[in-house]
Amino acid sequence: MARQSWRGESPVGGRITSSLSFAGRATRAIVGVVGDVRQAGLQDRPQPAYYIPIRQVPFGSVTFVVRTSGDPVSVIPRLQRAVWAINPTVTFAGVETMNGLLRETLAARRFTLTRLSTFSIAALVLASVVCMVSSASRLTSERTKSASAWRWAPGPAPCLRWSCGRG
Repeated sequence: MARQSWRGESPVGGRITSSLSFAGRATRAIVGVVGDVRQAGLQDRPQPAYYIPIRQVPFGSVTFVVRTSGDPVSVIPRLQRAVWAINPTVTFAGVETMNGLLRETLAARRFTLTRLSTFSIAALVLASVVCMVSSASRLTSERTKSASAWRWAPGPAPCLRWSCGRG
């Protein structure tokens, strides 16, 4: 959104006017810029977005995104205690790590690709089996024709030659 609306300039310190159905029309100061946001998933293109302080629109849900230097799961209880120290009535609907969200987002694609890979391998195995059966059938057919031709040939030598040379 910053690249589209402020073309090469820093929007920090500027103002933006928004009209939200639940909050009315208001002009707000821009205090920071975040990177591209993909709200629906990794497959979607980033859409322009902005965030409004909870005190200016004090209803609905709030999402906290916290960057940690260590294990993110171990930080969750401390974060919950910090939020409850400010407001003990707050409930947490769900807590998830970015790796968990990424895994959840990619699960359907991973399932589809796994299924496609499985069917591809099965097709290769089936093609190999068909090729081997076809080759064996052709060889058997050639040997049968040769054996029947030699069987009717006079004398024992051609039959002996076939069984020793090709068997």
